[in-house]
Amino acid sequence: MSKASYLLKNTGILAIGSFSSKILTFLLVPLYTAVLTTEEYGAYDIILSTCTLLTPVLTLNIADAMLRFPLEKDADIPRIARMGIGVTLASGLIVLAGQFMPGAPWRSLSGIGFVVPLYLSSALYQLLVLLARGLERFKDVAVAGVLSSVVIVCLNVILLSFLGCGLEGFFVANIVGMLLPAVFLLLRMRLVVFGPPVASARDHELLIKMVRYSVPLGMTVVGWWMITTSGRYIVLAFCGLEANGLYSVANRIPAIMTTVASIFMQAWQVSVIKDFDSSDQDGFLLGVFDRVEMLLVLFCAILIPATPLISSMLFQGEFYAAWKYVPFLLIYAVINAMSGMWGPFFAASYDTRPMAMSTALGGIVNVALGVVLVALFGVQGAALASLFAGLTNWAWRGIKVRKHVGINFHMRKSLATYGVLCAQGIVMISDLPIGICVSIESLLLAGLFFYYRQGLRICISAALERAKK
Repeated sequence: MSKASYLLKNTGILAIGSFSSKILTFLLVPLYTAVLTTEEYGAYDIILSTCTLLTPVLTLNIADAMLRFPLEKDADIPRIARMGIGVTLASGLIVLAGQFMPGAPWRSLSGIGFVVPLYLSSALYQLLVLLARGLERFKDVAVAGVLSSVVIVCLNVILLSFLGCGLEGFFVANIVGMLLPAVFLLLRMRLVVFGPPVASARDHELLIKMVRYSVPLGMTVVGWWMITTSGRYIVLAFCGLEANGLYSVANRIPAIMTTVASIFMQAWQVSVIKDFDSSDQDGFLLGVFDRVEMLLVLFCAILIPATPLISSMLFQGEFYAAWKYVPFLLIYAVINAMSGMWGPFFAASYDTRPMAMSTALGGIVNVALGVVLVALFGVQGAALASLFAGLTNWAWRGIKVRKHVGINFHMRKSLATYGVLCAQGIVMISDLPIGICVSIESLLLAGLFFYYRQGLRICISAALERAKK
């Protein structure tokens, strides 16, 4: 199978699980905003964000080793899997101890009693998904994604709409929605997980090697958290829980962009690591990179002017005011995705430190600018801070990736297209007359389509050729 066919096949399989699950949960946004208050949604988001931060720290980010190490020849997969699961379960004890710490300020937060099951269900699901991808069991990952979405949707409708369980029902639905597919994946991989390990391997040597690989990537995850999530804590501190609820729900529309990109990234990561070619003699890597950037930029350029319309259909009542925070979050999602495109090159070379450094710098920028910009511009300042942090991370990785590949990724041209997207965002939130706003947005959108006209022709021709075959 050719590189392109392998990549497209895996992307298609993963799309079935990932895209279906994200779309179904995305369509539940009107239900959330109709049933939950902004304060309740803000409380859930803070707890989920905290669990997201704790997972790579307490588990030493061992989940990322589940993807990389099984791809090695003669990998001791049973021992690798059991180490990952054992470390994850042990980390749950630390979270449990922290939950019942006497006098802790978070004990009064609504829904805090669900923090341990939410942490363990999300951490185990993430670990087993990465293990399945490392074993190239993409169909199992897709089925698990569909199962997760069906469970979350059904339980949310039953618990929120019919039983009126409110915030507690929201927690239960999401916990069970991650726990059941985790059990499914464990059963599907039981022969691997519970199989006999290689007798000659030593546990401590393998664990040290895995930790050395995963810890820098864990720092990367923490950096991403600082870029994408720390703004919510700053909004909470300066603007209150209600404003944090608006900012959290505003991220639901950029989640469309993130979902589309993440589906491809999962397959891209395996393809780059499996067939790494630093010289890119056949032009495959650069070609894929260019096409992905083009599609993401154009998708974002269409979504930005459509933000008020989409928000009117998704956000109910007081949540509609969140639409003004969406444009810059959409642009950040594009830059975030393109930063992720460089990640597999570092992983393939076992050089994960530049990834950790780039996200650490981005996180520092986000926190520093976030405090200043939120104080000046309110919630919009958090979106702007994330955008600048994302640019910092993108630029650092783009420079450092040259150490591993001899490819010209034309960063200046990319930066120019991101500037056009920023111009679109400024126009949308500037309260211009509707006629002027539509005219400017149309010109900017047409300019981007004209710039990418050759790439679009190539994509359309390739799609038609594959359709004929």
